[in-house]
Amino acid sequence: MKISYNRIINRIIWAIGIVGIMAVAPFFASFAHADHEFGTTGYLRFGAGLSGPTEERACYKAPNANWKYRLGNECDTWTEIGPNYTYRPHGEDGPVFYGRWWLAVFAPEGRQNELDFDTTELFIETSNIQFLGKSTKFWVGRKYYQRFQTHLNDFWWLMMLGDGFGIEEIDVSFGKILYAYTRNSASVDLNEAGTLRGEAFQNNHDLRLYGLPVGFSAKPNLSLQVAFSHSAGNDGAFTESGAVSVANAATSTYGFSFAAWHEESFDFLFNRLSIQYGRGITRNNFDGNNPDTVLTTTSDAADDLLSAYIVRVTEDLILMPDKRWAVMLNAIFQKEDGGDYDDRDRTWYSLGIRPYWFLDKNFRLLAEYGFDRTDDKSSDLKGNLHKLTLAGEVAADYGVWNRPVIRAFFTFAAWSDSFRGQVGSSGTNNPTECNTRTDCFSAGVQIEYWW
Repeated sequence: MKISYNRIINRIIWAIGIVGIMAVAPFFASFAHADHEFGTTGYLRFGAGLSGPTEERACYKAPNANWKYRLGNECDTWTEIGPNYTYRPHGEDGPVFYGRWWLAVFAPEGRQNELDFDTTELFIETSNIQFLGKSTKFWVGRKYYQRFQTHLNDFWWLMMLGDGFGIEEIDVSFGKILYAYTRNSASVDLNEAGTLRGEAFQNNHDLRLYGLPVGFSAKPNLSLQVAFSHSAGNDGAFTESGAVSVANAATSTYGFSFAAWHEESFDFLFNRLSIQYGRGITRNNFDGNNPDTVLTTTSDAADDLLSAYIVRVTEDLILMPDKRWAVMLNAIFQKEDGGDYDDRDRTWYSLGIRPYWFLDKNFRLLAEYGFDRTDDKSSDLKGNLHKLTLAGEVAADYGVWNRPVIRAFFTFAAWSDSFRGQVGSSGTNNPTECNTRTDCFSAGVQIEYWW
């Protein structure tokens, strides 16, 4: 079993601590006649199915694409759930304290004995502070800080995660300002035997201005982001026995990124267009950690890394002119270049569409077509992937976001011969018989719920 017992013990300790605080706090706060609210939030995705001639279901993702189109193409069980607690010591007129803990549970489909656990969120947030402004929030901990997604392929195009703190929604009359500091670490094997590992920390500063009234709808929104990341490079390398090798220590390096996204929202339409550009250590998909920080061991390499860059453009459109039908569309373009640092030269093009037909409030038919083309000049690997899914869903009401739903699906995928052996892996990322082909099908059922 691939269960990390140390991690489970840590989560249990955290859970006991949080539950203990929640249980004891009301008795101490009751003297002030404070208001307390307890609740849960979460997400659940669970399914079962089969694929072509394989013993377990395969999923279809193009090599060097960041992610894959999701409908009928998710080979895992994923749950995030946890308690939240709101404390108002002086009622509605005073400060508000909010805390949330999310435990994530993951397992490849059909392999529930391989459960893995992680704490994805654990933070405390305060708001409604008079001198900061009632809408301003200050938080400390681990938080899904202002992340954004293209829903069709579950691709998070902006997700600067890590442990840290931030202040949000500072009103400056023409918009609002947000700032967050997060700290994350990356580790890699420095030899083939895996006995020598390196580790470096990445410090991220994320400054945003959002809510600029630029557009045509009643709620237009232009947002701008500047992110700066640096690695102190003082952590060296370590062996399995814990010995540190200073000779392999990463040197100080940094990176930066810029982003802008514009949203338009009408009664029947939502549209978001984003543009991102990053250099240096932010070239790793604009994430809060980059393994390059470990491998960059000289000042020359650090200078060369700054010449590496990434460019990304995303487009999301949701159209629902009538409760009887709707359509989602998305497009992605991404270009990665290693500059003087390495030979990375990758391009990713993606286009997807998902129409809905609502037969009544409780049943809908939907389809999803996704196309991905990737071109990796450094390995001379390029090709196309086509994925088509037909599905039926039982839901509680009309609406593309209404959950929970229970769906049955049939998926067919086909890909270039150059991708043979690299598409159609299982939820454990192991090869299936679909890997030996250039097309395959899947079928199954799934439940999805968020609250």
